[in-house]
Amino acid sequence: MGWAGDAGCTPRPPIRPRPASERRVIIVLFLGLLLDLLAFTLLLPLLPGLLERHGREQDPLYGSWQRGVDWFASAIGMPAEKRYNSVLFGGLIGSAFSLLQFFSAPLTGAASDYLGRRPVMMLSLCGLPLGALRPSWPPG
Repeated sequence: MGWAGDAGCTPRPPIRPRPASERRVIIVLFLGLLLDLLAFTLLLPLLPGLLERHGREQDPLYGSWQRGVDWFASAIGMPAEKRYNSVLFGGLIGSAFSLLQFFSAPLTGAASDYLGRRPVMMLSLCGLPLGALRPSWPPG
């Protein structure tokens, strides 16, 4: 009737420390995510100046986005002040980034299922510095 004779108890496996290779994988994942978040958020204080520069250069892509922001601002009745325009433009860029991430995540997941997690992760990590090398397009 004691605990030793109870057949319903199952022993738990001993807790083992993680192998060094698992720790390295977690460290690489953490550093990759940290760099990605830093790269995304470090631009935010510079955004008003970047928007002003692209507006002066008559960039066609910027112009089309600016017309969309102007239309949206007038549709919601926003005051026509330049400082509000850059805030709305920044919100539009952030929303577009999140929307594109939403649509590309299933593609990345499917590629990971087909090719394996490690090659897709390494390709993504190599793409981060390449995206930061030349932020303006077209070259020149």
